[in-house]
This record gives sequence, structure tokens and C-alpha cells, in this order.
Amino acid sequence: MEIIKEHRFTKQVAITKIDGLFTKLAEEHNELITSSTHSWNDDTMQFSLQAGGFNVHGCIMVTDTKAILQVDVPLLLRPLEGKIRSTIEKIVDDLLNEYDSQNR
Repeated sequence: MEIIKEHRFTKQVAITKIDGLFTKLAEEHNELITSSTHSWNDDTMQFSLQAGGFNVHGCIMVTDTKAILQVDVPLLLRPLEGKIRSTIEKIVDDLLNEYDSQNR
């Protein structure tokens, strides 16, 4: 699954926000996410997590104007891919809309 979202931050600010969001989600949903790791190599974050007994991994690439999320959805979760996509998009939209609400 690939999700592409535009951002209005500098690349470094977008990286910092995404990193913080990943850590926050893992902490807030620790009853569902039993383990998670992530690491950055320049502007790309590789991540893996175990949620609900499923291993999920992927990457987030940050450009000057976009955040590109690629997630390998486990086969058994593919029927829920639409719901997973909409949930991820809402979380990312909320994060990226912080810029607009802080600068009005």
C-alpha cells in the first residue's frame, strides 16, 4: 500500500514530526502494538511493528514537499486495507494540518 501526502514544512521539520508521531502512536497503542522499531537513513525511515499478532513493515520517504508511506500489508489484513488506508490518511492529515492551524 502506498500513501502520498503533501506537506508544507521544511524537510527536517517533516522528518521530526513523523518520527515523533511514530513514537507517540506506538506508546498510545501499546495494548495493540507489542513491539516496534524504526530508524532513519537520511530522509527515509524504515519501520517494523507487531500489531494484533501481525508483522507490519514499510518505509516513509520525505521529500521537500511530500511524505511517501509504503507499507507491506499482511495477506490476512488485505480485506481491511481500505479501512487501514483511511485511518492512516486521517492521522497523517491531522499531523500535516497542524501547520495550517498554527500559521493562521
